[in-house]
Parts: sequence; structure tokens; C-alpha cells
Amino acid sequence: MNDPFKQDEPPKFTGRPPKPGKPPLFKDRRAHRIELRNKISGFKEEINELKAFKTDDESKQAEIQQRMSVLKTRLKECEMEKESIEQFNHIQFVKNVKKSRE
Repeated sequence: MNDPFKQDEPPKFTGRPPKPGKPPLFKDRRAHRIELRNKISGFKEEINELKAFKTDDESKQAEIQQRMSVLKTRLKECEMEKESIEQFNHIQFVKNVKKSRE
């Protein structure tokens, strides 16, 4: 089964320069914040669409609730990641996310 929590892994920082011909694993702060802002707005938009979706089918409704739960978790992680970037403790954030998903 595809684990929804394994999607959208945060970028990892290794502390060494990238290998020749490969992009860096860690984005610069400005680009990363812009990307997070776009992800957050996408998650909020999808949550609002799911809230507006009405159905009488209980299995469909349970599926929607599960998806909303995953999206809300992702949204919270993105907001926490944004804060951690501004406070220069992104490496610790990545470690915490990794532990929480185990």
C-alpha cells in the first residue's frame, strides 16, 4: 500500500557540495520558502475542496476524512518547516519529521 506520509519528503542537507552534474540537495532559503508557500496554499485549497464535497456513501466519506487528515498533517509540517528555516534549525526539523514518520 502506498503510504501517504512518505510523499513530499523535506529536502536533506548533507553539508558537502553536490556531486558534479547533480543539483544541490538543499535549496536556498528564499526559493525554499516560496516553494513551501505554494505547497501550503495547495494543501489549503485541496482541504477546502474536500470540505465542500458532500456524499452519502460512508466509505467515500471515510476516504475523504482520511485524505483530509493526511493533508492537515502535511500542512502543519510545511508550516513548521517554514518556521524552522527562518530560525536556522532546518536539519533538526528534518530529523524530527523522519522520527515521527517511523
